[in-house]
Amino acid sequence: MPIGYFVSFFLAGWVFDATRRIRHRFTGYVVRGALGAAAIYGSIGLILPAMDRSMPLREWPMMVGLFTVLGALGGGVLWVVHWVRGKLPSRAS
Repeated sequence: MPIGYFVSFFLAGWVFDATRRIRHRFTGYVVRGALGAAAIYGSIGLILPAMDRSMPLREWPMMVGLFTVLGALGGGVLWVVHWVRGKLPSRAS
């Protein structure tokens, strides 16, 4: 499981760095939320069936899709909160 967390957060960090240029935009927040959630829950979801037989691998794509949508919604809500509070990051140079 620790290796799964290492890989998943490495992928999420890569997504965060890859979207640096759009970090201040609404789409940047949504993309980061969606892809970050997909990276984290997708990597962990691949490991769980090997550890727990009650969660079959065929349910993995549905769960990753659900968390991807929730991550995108969370990113959108976070952008609104940052916009209202005036805490949006500055434009990337």
